[in-house]
Amino acid sequence: MTDLRQDSIAGAGVIKYEGLRAGKDKVLAYRQDWHHYRQRQWYIRQLLLLAILLLLIILVKLFLGRTERKEEEEEPSGTVQELVIIGTSGSVEGLDDGQVLTDQGLYEAEGDMIETVENLLMHKAEVTVRDGVICGAEAAKDDSAVLENIYILEAQEEQLLILYDNYHVTLTGVFAMEYDYDHVADICLDHGTVAEVHIKSEEIAGDILAVHEDSIEIEGYGVLPLASGFRIYENYETPVELTAAQLMVGYDIAQFVVADGEICAGIITAPADMQTVRVLLMDSGFDGMYHESIRLVCTTDARLVTSQGETVISAGEAVDITPDDMEMNGRIRLIPVQEDGEIGVETITRAQGVPYYRGFMEINRREEGLLLINEIGLEAYLCSVVPSEMPASYEEEALKAQAVCARSYAYQQIRLGSYREYGAHVVDSVSSQVYNNTQRYDSSSRAVYETAGMVAVKDGEVITAYYFSTSCGQTAGGGVWGGEEIAYLQPKAVQDEEGNDYEEEEPWYRWSVQARGSDYLDGVAERAQDQVRLGKGYVRNKEGVYVSQEAYGKEVSIGEVTDIREGERLEGGVLHELYVDGSEGSIQIVTENAIRTVLCTPGLEATRQDGSVATLGSLLPSGFFTLQTVWEEGKLSGVDMSGGGYGHGVGMSQNGANRMAEAGKNYEEILKFFYSGIELEQLNSAEKDEADQ
Repeated sequence: MTDLRQDSIAGAGVIKYEGLRAGKDKVLAYRQDWHHYRQRQWYIRQLLLLAILLLLIILVKLFLGRTERKEEEEEPSGTVQELVIIGTSGSVEGLDDGQVLTDQGLYEAEGDMIETVENLLMHKAEVTVRDGVICGAEAAKDDSAVLENIYILEAQEEQLLILYDNYHVTLTGVFAMEYDYDHVADICLDHGTVAEVHIKSEEIAGDILAVHEDSIEIEGYGVLPLASGFRIYENYETPVELTAAQLMVGYDIAQFVVADGEICAGIITAPADMQTVRVLLMDSGFDGMYHESIRLVCTTDARLVTSQGETVISAGEAVDITPDDMEMNGRIRLIPVQEDGEIGVETITRAQGVPYYRGFMEINRREEGLLLINEIGLEAYLCSVVPSEMPASYEEEALKAQAVCARSYAYQQIRLGSYREYGAHVVDSVSSQVYNNTQRYDSSSRAVYETAGMVAVKDGEVITAYYFSTSCGQTAGGGVWGGEEIAYLQPKAVQDEEGNDYEEEEPWYRWSVQARGSDYLDGVAERAQDQVRLGKGYVRNKEGVYVSQEAYGKEVSIGEVTDIREGERLEGGVLHELYVDGSEGSIQIVTENAIRTVLCTPGLEATRQDGSVATLGSLLPSGFFTLQTVWEEGKLSGVDMSGGGYGHGVGMSQNGANRMAEAGKNYEEILKFFYSGIELEQLNSAEKDEADQ
């Protein structure tokens, strides 16, 4: 008999099992679906992230592209100029790769532009230039040009070798020439070849009396204007091109090429012998170079030379000249008949009283008044410089050292021509060298005589032998005036072998100055502002940076002075920077001369170490000093300055040289001590008896 209950139980178990399995399968299926869903979501997220990343990359590229295009748009396109392409490194020896010689100077070219430029040699081209680099070039519509006043080195059939900006350039073409070489000419170019050569054969010569920006005065011809394209050459050795600044007044050493009443070129045909110096005599007190009237008296008969001819003036007879007596730019000369004749200038005074001069006198009429020039032999000039710059009682070897310094300095001044506009080489004041302020002495003249023609040289070049009165035991380097350091002007401790300062007994070895009051401080502010205008000072802008007057962009006014501070010192200890703070601004002063000017009011008194008191002019005694501000009730009332030495401190200390001579040093040892690495050389065949006259 069947047990229905058992069967029911068994069936129920099967049903329950099947149901459980089905549920489990559903769970597994659900889990699988969820897993697949999660996977799909992950892939979708990755795709979205990738899409976002790609989008960001595209946006960044678009942004950078726009920025680059903007920068390209903002970058200056350059200026378009018309230039004559004269040569490149492939055609002109001496040019560096990429350099392009044009009629307006040197430019650069890069990459493919070099080939473009080379295809335009001797053509006039329209050139785009950016920062000195040619970035575009094509032939000009009018492809003809004229190279003016060119020196021809050689001429052969259909070929010229010319000197252009000191490069040798070969030109080709079909042309006719009257002369073969060694002449100045205008060279006409047409489509890249020489079409014509116009030789300029008219020449004049004479002493160069003055060199101006746009004219030259030549003895016998007057003032002649300079032509456009004026050039200066030198051909007595290897032909070279110079500048007008290298013309030396007072010498007949050049041929001048003229056309249509203008000077086209000058050719220096011989070196100057440097045996003559032209001295511009300043008025009494050395305040100015122009004179309202001039009275001359000669100790012997003299020739008075004017544009009207010559007149003999008896010894002792006065010659009075005013501007009304002369035509504009006219010249009058008074020349002693005898070599020992001297000319007194009664309208000026010097330490010796009425000064008398050797050589001859020349008066030049200018709009501002009369210029008075003394032309004299170099050695005779030095006989009146040495005693004016160094006491004649000083040691013989010190006087010899001074003579060599003065000769070297004069040589450089003749060569540099700082006063060529006035027809002179030097002035008779401290701006050059003090000349004929005191009478001549045998000791000084003997020092000149025994060193005649001797100069100090460094690397074959005559040095500018700066000198000054007294050191503080230390000299300054050549960078005190703001330029580059000079190899032979190095800071020196002026001491003997035991380390003792040579000049410690000199009065100016140590000094002190006290300055007080609102008037003094107002003067400091005014002089500081003047130095900014002169380029020796800088004013603080809103960003706290000291800038030039031009960069500042407006008038400088610092108001009431609130503080004065020391700045940088150079090697050796000389003060190189000074800060003047005010209620409305601040100024930085640079260079020792500017600092000495700003802090000194004429009339201040300096107390020297021996207790003596000296009244100052426009400069503090030296740039070797320390500064202490003085305050009253929290307000600046003045400054105390303690220093040493007298003068700019560069080169030879004259009192140091004398003390060294007393210690047994000879003039060569003295000079080689103060000027690093120099040698002494006989520069020329100066006649010794000239100095002994």
